[in-house]
Amino acid sequence: MWLTEPLFILFILLILAILLGFLHFLYIKKVVIVNDDDGLRKGTSLHQFTYAFALRRTEMLQQALKQLLQFLSTPTGQWVLLALASLIALAVVYHKKRQIPGLTVAVIPEDTWFINRDDSDKGRHRLAIVVSLHLMNKSGTPLRFRTCKLSGYSPKPPPEKLFLQGHDKSIELAYPNYVLFSDAHNSEYVLNPYTEQRMWVFYHSGIVTMTNMLRAPIVLKDVNRKRKSVHVAVPRNMEQIQLYREAAMKW
Repeated sequence: MWLTEPLFILFILLILAILLGFLHFLYIKKVVIVNDDDGLRKGTSLHQFTYAFALRRTEMLQQALKQLLQFLSTPTGQWVLLALASLIALAVVYHKKRQIPGLTVAVIPEDTWFINRDDSDKGRHRLAIVVSLHLMNKSGTPLRFRTCKLSGYSPKPPPEKLFLQGHDKSIELAYPNYVLFSDAHNSEYVLNPYTEQRMWVFYHSGIVTMTNMLRAPIVLKDVNRKRKSVHVAVPRNMEQIQLYREAAMKW
C-alpha cells in the first residue's frame, strides 16, 4: 500500500517539520492575533456581523500568509524548501524506476464486465469480475508478469460455466477468447519484445453490490517486482441488467 511507502512517510515527516518550523517562527516573532470584539457589541445587525467576521477572517489569512512568506525568506525556510524540492524529485525518480519499462496497458471495454452470481455455493463468491487487457511491449526485452491484482484481489480460476438465473430462464455467459492470466505458484505470463497480446483475468469477491459500475486500480507486477498500474471501470454485464429490468416489469 502507498501508506507504507518510505517516501510517503518521509513526505509526511517533512510536512510536519515545515509546520513545526513555521509555528516556532511565529512564536519567536510573537505573532498574536487579538480578537477585538468592539465592533460586535449588542445591537449589531446580522449583516454587519457577517461582514465584520468575513473582513476579520480575510485579515487573519493575509497576516498568516505574510508570516509564512517571511518564514520562507529565512535560512531555515529556504532549507525547508530545498528539502521539499529534493524529496519531490526523489519521489519522481523512484516512481519512474518502479515502472515496468516499455509496457502499455489498455482495458478492452467490450470484454470487461461483472455480475452478481446466483449459482455460487452457500452464497459465497457473490461477485464475479472479468477484466480484459490489451498489453503492448515496446521494449527490446521480454516481460515476465507474476501477479495481476484488482484492488488487492488476486486472480482466481474461473468456473467452467457461468450462468445468470432469470425468473424463468437461465443464460450462460461466454468468456473472452483471449489468453487467461493465472498467477499460480511459479507461473509466469511472458510478453515477448515488440509484441502485443490480449489477455483476460477472472476475480471473485464475497461482496454484493447493486451499482452498475465498479472502479478500481489494477496492478501488474513482473518477476523483478516492477509494476504497472491503471484504473479500470468495470460495468455490469448487460445480460444481467436486462434480466433485472424484466423482473422489475413483472413486479
